[in-house]
Amino acid sequence: MPLLVVDTNVVLSAAIARSYTLDLTFNPQLTLIAPEFIHSEIEGHLGEIAGKSGLDESGLRQLFDSIFRRITVLSEVEYEKFRDAAMAASPDKDDWPFFALALKENCGIWSNEKRLKKQDEVRVSSTREIASLLH
Repeated sequence: MPLLVVDTNVVLSAAIARSYTLDLTFNPQLTLIAPEFIHSEIEGHLGEIAGKSGLDESGLRQLFDSIFRRITVLSEVEYEKFRDAAMAASPDKDDWPFFALALKENCGIWSNEKRLKKQDEVRVSSTREIASLLH
């Protein structure tokens, strides 16, 4: 089972479109982890996400609860010693927690942000690439 750090944009895509990305999130062939930072990123945009998804905030929270039953969220304490290496590797300094967790676990990141691929330390795979890996 591939272990992947799931980026916020993937979780948001799963919640907003409720399409193939959501199905892939629940694929038992994947083991998904995320830094605790993901919760604050989502919470900060909940109203905007609700508008785009067509769900009210209550329905959206229920959907996120369901999604996060599939994703193991790890505390910053568990990956903070990789912060410096992650800051050096990440093309976007705000994404250092995702890179730190990937470095700690020696795994890739599932993200649709192309700019995150502009580095050589951590493999970053899009939803399409993850899907093709599983088929």
